[in-house]
Amino acid sequence: MISLINKLKIKFPISIESTKLLLLFCFIGCCLQLTIVTREFLKFSVRYEVTYDYPEEIVIPEIDIAIPLGNLITNLSLVYEKYPEALVKICSNRVGKTNLTIKSFKDFNQNCNFARKGHTLSYELSSIFTIGDIESFTQDPRPLILSLRDEHGDNMLDKCNIERFFNGFMIFLRVSCRDNNSMPITKMVSRSFMGDYCFIGLAHRIYQASGFRFAVANSSIENQLVKYFTYSYKSGESLFFDARYRRFITTSLSWPFETSCRDYNRSKILVQCMNDQLLNSSGTPMIFINSISAFGQYHKDLMFASEENYNQTKFLDIFNGCLDQVKQHECHFSYYHTDASTYSEPSDSEIIDICMAPPQESDTVYKAYPMQSAVSYLVYISSSLSLWFGFQSLEVPVHVQSTLSLEESRNRHKFPGGQSILK
Repeated sequence: MISLINKLKIKFPISIESTKLLLLFCFIGCCLQLTIVTREFLKFSVRYEVTYDYPEEIVIPEIDIAIPLGNLITNLSLVYEKYPEALVKICSNRVGKTNLTIKSFKDFNQNCNFARKGHTLSYELSSIFTIGDIESFTQDPRPLILSLRDEHGDNMLDKCNIERFFNGFMIFLRVSCRDNNSMPITKMVSRSFMGDYCFIGLAHRIYQASGFRFAVANSSIENQLVKYFTYSYKSGESLFFDARYRRFITTSLSWPFETSCRDYNRSKILVQCMNDQLLNSSGTPMIFINSISAFGQYHKDLMFASEENYNQTKFLDIFNGCLDQVKQHECHFSYYHTDASTYSEPSDSEIIDICMAPPQESDTVYKAYPMQSAVSYLVYISSSLSLWFGFQSLEVPVHVQSTLSLEESRNRHKFPGGQSILK
């Protein structure tokens, strides 16, 4: 305001009292303006930018296979010998007869054949099995992985590691491939052939009803079968999958911004909290039923804790306490949505082949930015001071703004550590 009067060269007699009133008016107006903009800045609002990109280089994802626990039990009679009363009770509950007479495994087979189905049996056994039971009664499916072919048909399984995991319901396999530097293998993809050929092919003979999915390198294994592409197999045929994935990437801002995310693995922290509480509780030590663990990681006598076989009130208290530790979203989250079409044909080879085609759809990247940056806030303050008091203080923040904008454009599509998210 004062600068405007000076520029217009308005001359009139003005007393000291009038000058004080003018300065007071300018001071109040400036304070009101700065209060409004400061209040908006301190909300730490964010805006999201959505970008779509077709990658020219594809990272070979982890291949996860989930198999219901009951499908891999090699000899159910051994389970019956160890837990006859429990299996009879399971059968009686399913049939709805409390006076069911079962004196041998043969009787069990005749009266409870339905209970041998993988999904049903898996959920029932989770309440009585120990970790040692899973390790001794289930088949190791890793030798059933035959090959992992590249786009030239060469077997690259020697560059891959096949790991076996379990939880209370399922057995998991993870196929991870790495280069000589222990980094995920990348492939250049010709844009003109995208979706028209198989650049990775996994052949196996896991005939039990299962599911598969593609996952981000070094990510946690998903424990919900609904997140997998499931299938069942009929003997005397070969089964083929034309599979692909679409990548979604989300980057948010940590506190004090309104997204208030946290740089951590949310599911891993939740499971770790549950296991710590259950293993160190005053009762019988157990592990969380959804906890995915490696074979040999825990003592063989440990059982799985759930609402069905644990004090329900205590279990819910532990679970809710752990949920309080993982309320915040992950700052950097990436996942693959797996989809596939399937067909079969009569064949003596009886091979299940998963052909991974290059993605036909673009990557979707959601990235959060501050609605108002600190530099723009300083620029606004400088502008207000210039308007009300005639100060020329814009040069420094404008220079800082241009420098940071240049740096932001360089790092626009990078994760922490410098890896591009638009590979």
